[in-house]
Amino acid sequence: MTTSQIVEVDDRGRATLGKNNVAPGIYLLEIDANGVISLHPAKVVKSTQAKLDRRPKLMQSIDTLSATNNLTPSKRGRIKRSPTS
Repeated sequence: MTTSQIVEVDDRGRATLGKNNVAPGIYLLEIDANGVISLHPAKVVKSTQAKLDRRPKLMQSIDTLSATNNLTPSKRGRIKRSPTS
């Protein structure tokens, strides 16, 4: 379904889309040769995560290692101090 509404753009190039049921989030903005603006929901991935995602064997190793019971958190806790008066 396509809807049309008039939207005012301010001198800084901003327009309010809240009344048009646009969900909050990150969008990819595209402007075609005719000046038509399109917003597409986007997912942003940190560069370090993208590097890991390109190495499926490494990711599988990490998943396997993290699934083992050998990884238990440290139980050092706080240092016990003697009570002072």
